Amino acid sequence: MPPEPPAPYHDLGQANPNCPRGPLLPIDFELRGENLTVLFTDLGSDALESGVGVFQQRSGRWNLKRFYSEKQIDGGLKFPHSICRTDKGFMISDTLNERVVQLFHNGKADFQRTAGSVNEAMPEKAFGGQGILLGKNGLNGQKVSIQFLSNNGGVVWEFFLKKDAGGNSAPWAAGLLRNNSVGCEIHNAHILPNGNVLVAVSLISGGGAEYLIDKNKKGHIYEIGPDQRIVWQFTREDLRWPRNAIRLKNGHTLIAHSTGIWQVNMQGDVVWDFLSDDKMYNIQRLDDGTTVGVVGSEIIWIPEGCRDMSCVKNRFSFHPLPLKDQENCPPLAPEMLEKIKNHPYLK
Repeated sequence: MPPEPPAPYHDLGQANPNCPRGPLLPIDFELRGENLTVLFTDLGSDALESGVGVFQQRSGRWNLKRFYSEKQIDGGLKFPHSICRTDKGFMISDTLNERVVQLFHNGKADFQRTAGSVNEAMPEKAFGGQGILLGKNGLNGQKVSIQFLSNNGGVVWEFFLKKDAGGNSAPWAAGLLRNNSVGCEIHNAHILPNGNVLVAVSLISGGGAEYLIDKNKKGHIYEIGPDQRIVWQFTREDLRWPRNAIRLKNGHTLIAHSTGIWQVNMQGDVVWDFLSDDKMYNIQRLDDGTTVGVVGSEIIWIPEGCRDMSCVKNRFSFHPLPLKDQENCPPLAPEMLEKIKNHPYLK
């Protein structure tokens, strides 16, 4: 059973000497036994703060072990999307700064430029060696692609998104368009045990500093072989903004999307669905059948068979506004509070 989270909310501002500002919005996480790593994103806005929270289960509660503020990282973090633990610390996709950040346990960091915005960065052993699998959005004219880089930075394997799930030419794959038309985002590209790459692709509308879901565009899930052939794919007219897809041990695929989670078999049938009350982000399936996921400003534990939020009892919430200020931490200016309240992600 997962530990009971703090009630009603856990305010990191009370535990972090660096005094994080604005709502701490989880965008990705990694759960390993009694250890939980959470990546918080700023959504590309100066009203929010990015960072990494490391939590540990003690006496049935999640306790903050350490918080790494983006202020500790040279250049900060700008709309980071993904995190995974490494032997030395954490690997983070620093999307709008167009780089991969290796954050070490001591708070120091190394960087690797990516020549384009990167949504996902995953250390992997594939294509004959160790390296990093990247999901690139194509910002600033770069094409939407999945790349595998060797440890020295060379491109070993690359797949460009050129067609949609029906085999039709996809003009949106030319790049992520901001403030103009429709764009494309790569999510959670990773290597499967069979050596193929599984990836979620979402279509979005440009909208200034924020991205809005295009209600008229469907998303796609692709499994891509080393020979760059699409060996399996899934899409539906109502698949909107898929953010994550993971392959389960039974061969089914678990998909997080704009209104919840689907579990689909290889024939494309939805065999289980969960309806959330906000956009779903990252997901993870535990051995006991529990599904853990990020929804809105919470991480939730979904019991096996549960189909909506009414049966979700365990949740770890990060309040969308600071509850109070710790000593020597000046309060947020009224105009900053107003920016936070009006942020599209929180509406």
